[in-house]
Amino acid sequence: LFRALLEHVRLVGVMLDHEGRVTFCNDYLLEVTGWRRDEVIGRDWFAQFVPASCPEVRGIFRAAIQRGELPAHYENPILTRTGEPRIIVWNNTLLRDAQGRILGASGLGEDITERRRAETERARLLTVLESSLNEIYIFAADTLRFQYVNRGAQRNLGYSQEQLRTMTPLDLKP
Repeated sequence: LFRALLEHVRLVGVMLDHEGRVTFCNDYLLEVTGWRRDEVIGRDWFAQFVPASCPEVRGIFRAAIQRGELPAHYENPILTRTGEPRIIVWNNTLLRDAQGRILGASGLGEDITERRRAETERARLLTVLESSLNEIYIFAADTLRFQYVNRGAQRNLGYSQEQLRTMTPLDLKP
């Protein structure tokens, strides 16, 4: 039942042995990365999926195996078959046998790549809006309240961003 859940959840799922070789991967990992299962199982996770720019990830794994404790949450990119990085936020746990010996680790991860791109684009847009010499207003379609007013417009209107968020253009005093 648990294996079926891991197979069909929309999270990246992977299990590694104590050497870092893939012993299990779910369909979503394959979908996100473009690899086939036979190209992943038994392979070195760190050589195949972790960018060379992140060598610390292998070190964290090795240290975790030696110490017996793995960071429960971690974020790092993984590479697709085409070399595109995908940013994954991991929930990790060590895998142990009945005697408590460490067999490896498992991780379930959320692909936050698109969210990060949207955050970056939003930050770029805000930079452009704030640096504009023109007055820029953004209104809520349903209430006509100001959602955003750039600094130039705030100076001209004489109100702060917080004050303007409670107002409509009809509330402005000439």
